[in-house]
Amino acid sequence: YIVPTINPDGRDFFLYGTGSGGRTGHVPVDEDGDGVFDEDGPDDLNGNGVIEQIRKYVPGDGTHRISHDDPRLMEAVPPGEKGDWVLLGSEGLDNDGDGRVNEDSPGGYDGNRNYGADWQPQYVQSGAMDYPFQLPESRATQNWFVAHPNIAGLQTFHNSAGMILRPPGSAWEGDFQASDIRVYDEIGENGERILPWFNYHITWQGLYTIHGGSTDWANDGHGVIAFLNELWNDGQSFQSPLLAAQQEDSRTPISRGLSRFFFDDFLQFGENFVEWAPFDHPEYGAVEMGGWNKFGSRVNPRFMSMEVFHRNMAFTLYHADQLPLMKMGETKVEVLGAGMYRVWVDITNERIVPTITARAMGTRGVRPDLLSAEGNVEIVSAGWVANKHQPGKTQLIDQKKLNRILVRSGHPGKTTRTVEYLVRGSGNLTVTYSTEHGGTVSTTVRVQ
Repeated sequence: YIVPTINPDGRDFFLYGTGSGGRTGHVPVDEDGDGVFDEDGPDDLNGNGVIEQIRKYVPGDGTHRISHDDPRLMEAVPPGEKGDWVLLGSEGLDNDGDGRVNEDSPGGYDGNRNYGADWQPQYVQSGAMDYPFQLPESRATQNWFVAHPNIAGLQTFHNSAGMILRPPGSAWEGDFQASDIRVYDEIGENGERILPWFNYHITWQGLYTIHGGSTDWANDGHGVIAFLNELWNDGQSFQSPLLAAQQEDSRTPISRGLSRFFFDDFLQFGENFVEWAPFDHPEYGAVEMGGWNKFGSRVNPRFMSMEVFHRNMAFTLYHADQLPLMKMGETKVEVLGAGMYRVWVDITNERIVPTITARAMGTRGVRPDLLSAEGNVEIVSAGWVANKHQPGKTQLIDQKKLNRILVRSGHPGKTTRTVEYLVRGSGNLTVTYSTEHGGTVSTTVRVQ
């Protein structure tokens, strides 16, 4: 299933508006607690479609100075010194007269903090809202998953950092069990080969702590192997080892502080930086406004989109291809005498991901696998055989209805298990293995 966007309001606001605050959705929120909602957001005062930064010239009484390396760059003065400029934040006005500017923008929450796994209140996790699934975006996603329990993997895409992130989003509960970590590591480490500018990380270690995130919710609540890809990475701008070394050298024009300007000047022809220009601000007086537009930092350059999207698509297809895929294998019948037979059936999961993760076993987020046997024979006993080619003990299954066995541990990845039935009578025996995440397979054995 493909969901084009989880945040349609934020997406449209970014694409067709100034782009400021596109992460949030547009459910009204009273961020400044004055009883009025969304009344003091950024204002495009000069009408150029960009929410710019504001600087004011205050000779000898400021906190910043213009960089000697590039006049577009502002830098803080060392402690004990005075600069000639102060920074006044983003373009806007005090629309509600409370002495603050841009403190109550449209929306004001984070939809990726509103899911029902490790959700924390607003004073712990900014943007979380009042309770899990309060927002229409997260609630719609949850309802879709509940209606489609066959979903076994989740791949989400965010904008900037160049990472393949896996849960957990916070450290307080510790990491997953070893069997789940092995699954995530195999897929994630291959992802680093498919996406050479990306690093595979646990979310809270590689990025920051996230409570109530979508990957934790999918993993814990639905037993889903979930990754979050941050699509753009500035490392893609200068890809050779030589240029990477130059970025660490402050004498070069692509050093860390200047590389974005160089890239914009020479590869994007200056389309993303708005030059500083004088403006008569209604509240601040004479100022200058300028800075990066919405395409200047957190999204991939459009001319590089094809490779970014292709590689992420390839990783997504690889991830999908490793979801559980069940197959019935070899069958064998042994005559024991007195109308008794021993029947062996091989059941294989051909992919990395198990039908039920260790985490899902703990949370009961996935129904048990179901091993059923139908036919005109009587099942006397059933069990799992460690090695059907060598004599050994059979791990008997202690359930009342041996024709419908619940396999609560699921079926591990890249594993063949052999079930052994001791049956009385002859005829056809149809063995079926049914899973939520790996499909249903069956085979019919002639017992005689």
